[in-house]
Amino acid sequence: MKVLSKEEKRDIQDYFQLDERIKEKKQHMKLVRRNSYNQSLCTRIEPTDLALSPVAFRVESQVTDLVTSLDDMKITLQMLQKKQRYLEDYMSSLPL
Repeated sequence: MKVLSKEEKRDIQDYFQLDERIKEKKQHMKLVRRNSYNQSLCTRIEPTDLALSPVAFRVESQVTDLVTSLDDMKITLQMLQKKQRYLEDYMSSLPL
């Protein structure tokens, strides 16, 4: 019987924690979305070298960052779900 290395043991443990990682990823996506929509879209005033100047909310950059982040998280979530499905298929194929 082969003795598993520490890395192999850790990899196996990671597979059995996929449920928790998927839940955490979904919660994180909700939090990012909520925080983005809870931002104040108002103009603010910031000091410059000469005086106080209004600074507008940059919709383009904020929305682009949000969409990019959510897309990356969605890809990671899909990968985790696929791994979980593979694990469940493997576990169900094992004899009792």
